[in-house]
Formats: sequence, structure tokens, C-alpha cells
Amino acid sequence: MPYTEVSIKDSLEVIKRGSDELLVEAELIEKLKAGRPLRVKAGFDPTAPDLHLGHTVLLNKLRHFQAQGHHVMFLIGDFTAGIGDPTGKNATRPPLDQAAIAKNARTYSEQVFRILDPELTEICFNSRWFTAGQAKLPMNDDSLVGTKLRVDKKYWGKGRSGGARTKFWPAGT
Repeated sequence: MPYTEVSIKDSLEVIKRGSDELLVEAELIEKLKAGRPLRVKAGFDPTAPDLHLGHTVLLNKLRHFQAQGHHVMFLIGDFTAGIGDPTGKNATRPPLDQAAIAKNARTYSEQVFRILDPELTEICFNSRWFTAGQAKLPMNDDSLVGTKLRVDKKYWGKGRSGGARTKFWPAGT
């Protein structure tokens, strides 16, 4: 689907629909004013064999961007799945072996196109950011985890209920 000029107001309305917060709206407006398709990135760790209903919230938002002609980078977190992932639950997800990660990544790659437009989607892997010889990061060290994650772990780890918050901000074009 080719990129079409849509008014900034209409674009923002679509992008903000169903979102809790849009970070740095002024930056997004400037990127939209440039008239070039944006590159929107979202990451998904392949810790299970299938995408689930919770993933569809973000996937549908990515589809909103695609409907306006923007390009989506569906980032598979193969590196982070291999080191485990602090989820905010009472326990962390254990690291997966490469065979399990590859199998799950394959099914993610197949399933994502039930929602996203393959012509406007690039599948990439976060392991490309790391060299093969690089040491694994000590993810259970709170000094290396961002403040937002630490707050979420504290909140969700106590079994409190509440809605999930999805935040969007402009990435590089």
C-alpha cells in the first residue's frame, strides 16, 4: 500500500486511538510533517510457541501505522529470550536454548502476517546487535535494569491487578 498524505490531525487521531500515552508528540508531528513513511519498531521475545491475545494490542497498533503507509519492523527478541526475561511476575522466565528460540521465532514470523501487511513489515532479530563472542548480560542485577522496569516489577510482582500500559514514541525514520 503506497504512502498517502493524510493530515497530521487525522494521523495523530489514528495513532493515539486506544493508546494510553504518546511520548514526545511534538517529535512525531515533525516526523509526520516530513511526508516520508516512518519506520515503527516493536519487539517480541519468542518465549512461547505462539503469539497470544495480549500481543494483538500492539500488533493492531502497528497495523494502524501501516494503514497510513508506514513501515513496521517486527523485532524478534532472540537474544533476550536466550538470557531470560524479567517479566514483573514472581519469577523470571528461564533462558531458552537456541533450538526452542528458533522454533518459536518461526511461528511468530508466520503468525504475525495474520495482522500485519507483509509488504510493509520487516522481520528482524535483536541478536544482530550483539557479537557472537559477547558475554551475556547479568539481567538479574537491578542496577542494570531501567527504572520503569524496576517499578513495574515491584508493582506487578505483588499480584495487583490493573490495565497494561502501551507507550509509543517516534523512533528513527
